[in-house]
Parts: sequence; C-alpha cells; structure tokens
Amino acid sequence: MTSSLPTIPPSAAVAAASGTSTAPLSEPDFDGLVQLAARFCGTGAAILHLAGEETTSSSWSVGLPEKADSLADFYAQVLLRGGQPLTITDAAADPTLSRHPLVAGPAGLRFFAAVPLIAADGTPLGVLAVMDAAARVPGR
Repeated sequence: MTSSLPTIPPSAAVAAASGTSTAPLSEPDFDGLVQLAARFCGTGAAILHLAGEETTSSSWSVGLPEKADSLADFYAQVLLRGGQPLTITDAAADPTLSRHPLVAGPAGLRFFAAVPLIAADGTPLGVLAVMDAAARVPGR
C-alpha cells in the first residue's frame, strides 16, 4: 500500500511547535498529521484541536462526523487544565462520556487517547487525540 500522506519537514514541525516559524503549517499539513496519528495508533479516528484566542479554535479530523468539535472542546479543556495525557479505554463505561453523541450515537466511539500540545514557554496550544469504536485493554 502506498502512502498518500503529506510529509511535514522536521524543521517546519519544530519551528511551528516552538513558535519560531515564519511560514505556518498549512491545512494539508494538519490533515496529514491527524491521518498519521490514526494510522500510527491503529485507530479509526483522530482529531487535532488547536485553541485560539479566547473563543476561536480550529480542528482537523479524520474518521469523525463533521461536528466532532464538541468532544475536542471538552477534552481540550480537561487536558489543558491538567497538562497530562489522558486515556479512556471504554468511553461507554465512563460516566462523563457515556451519553456523548459520539459515544452513544452511530459513531459508537469507545477508546480515546489524547495528549496536550504545550509550547516551550508553557502556553497550552491544543490537543491531539485518537479514537476508535473498539474499547482497548489497558497496557496493550
């Protein structure tokens, strides 16, 4: 199988993450990143949610319904407060998520893993998460 994912030059990724980039990453770069995250983690879906100034934000996703931002917003808030990765092995058993439309609805998401994206100066930038319809056993 050949890969159709765009490549992000390491120097561009480092510059974008450190805030020293003079040429920001483009839409195809972010689309490629979420595709790569889902493929690397063996999940059916991934989302990159970048927090903007006050009320604006941007999201890129693969394998999710168009309006998946509610889940990204929820976990962005949780992750950015704690600054720690988060794994939920079965969202259907999680009291906070069990009624969420992406869990209880047709998408039927069960597994969720996310990492906060934090700049070198400690500024929270957003969250990168992978999700799947199959629950996962911890440690596997």
